[in-house]
This record gives sequence, structure tokens and C-alpha cells, in this order.
Amino acid sequence: MGYSLENVHIIGHSLGAHAAGEAGRRLGGSVGRITGWRYKVSVTLAGKKEMSGSIMIALYGSNGNSKQYEIFKGSLKPDAKHMRDIDVDINVGKIQKVKFLWDKRWLNMFRYKLGASKITVQTGEDGTKYHFCSGDTVKEHQLQSLLPC
Repeated sequence: MGYSLENVHIIGHSLGAHAAGEAGRRLGGSVGRITGWRYKVSVTLAGKKEMSGSIMIALYGSNGNSKQYEIFKGSLKPDAKHMRDIDVDINVGKIQKVKFLWDKRWLNMFRYKLGASKITVQTGEDGTKYHFCSGDTVKEHQLQSLLPC
């Protein structure tokens, strides 16, 4: 080839992130760098009141933290499960905790609380699943930390 695979940087986004991960796997992990990490996220909500709004999560791992990613926008119902694939711009490594944040679409004058009872994160790279749980609910714009179940 004339160059070392350690000097190769594969970049992928969305479906390309899967292709980049597969290329790295087929090359025995000897590629210098792969950018484009995809995670499948599932969030089960906890609370007592249905409302309209949005939910976001951030991943905290051994290699760093991701920014917040919107998982769902619409009717937020207790016990509802919302799933979404997110493309993270850094490799967070082994996921150690997840932070959950919600925002009500309209004025929250009654100070409702909402939370995530369970969040499952599956890596697109090797399919590893991480499960995080909490029995808490939080007010709007307050971070909720979920730790491994």
C-alpha cells in the first residue's frame, strides 16, 4: 500500500458511521482513527402528568462527554418509550452515566416533574448495550443523572 493503516482516518456520518465502523472491524482495528459514532438510544419516561415538550440526553464516558442530543419532541407521557439513533461527534468510550433533560413546550407554571426511569444505549460499533436507571423525576431544565442499573 505504501502507507500504514495507523495513519488512516475514516470519517462517516449517519449510515456512513456504520460503514466506517464495519471497515475498522474488517481491518482488525488497525485503522488510526474512525470518526462518526452512532448510538441507538431508548428512553422510558417517568412522571405523573402528560405534557408537550422535548427530551434530551448526553452521554458521559471513559473518553469524554457528548453534547446534548434531542431524542424526542411531542407528547411526553409517563411510561412512554422513545427511541432514536444519534450520531455523536466523539468516541465517548465506555459509557458510565447518562444525563437527561426535558423542556416543556408551553409555560410550566405548575412545576411539573418528569424523568427517565430507564435509558438504554447501544453502540453502533460493536452492539454493546448499556442500561441506566433512576427512580427520580426532575423539574424542567434540571439535569437528571442516571447510573448503571
